[in-house]
Amino acid sequence: MINAEFSATTRDETLLSEHVSHRKVLQDQVQDQVQDQVQDQVQDQVQDQVQDQVQDQVQDQVQDQSLCS
Repeated sequence: MINAEFSATTRDETLLSEHVSHRKVLQDQVQDQVQDQVQDQVQDQVQDQVQDQVQDQVQDQVQDQSLCS
């Protein structure tokens, strides 16, 4: 009787342990995906901003030069 209870408890603990480790794997995957997405978005935004700024500056300089000459 005690052996049956012990093995049932051990089986439950094993299942729980597997569930916890599987959940951890899923959490890690989601975290990685979110991190990648956020990084990509931030990178895109920064790139767009820098491009816009450079484009504006170049346009301003070209306009200034054409006004001066």
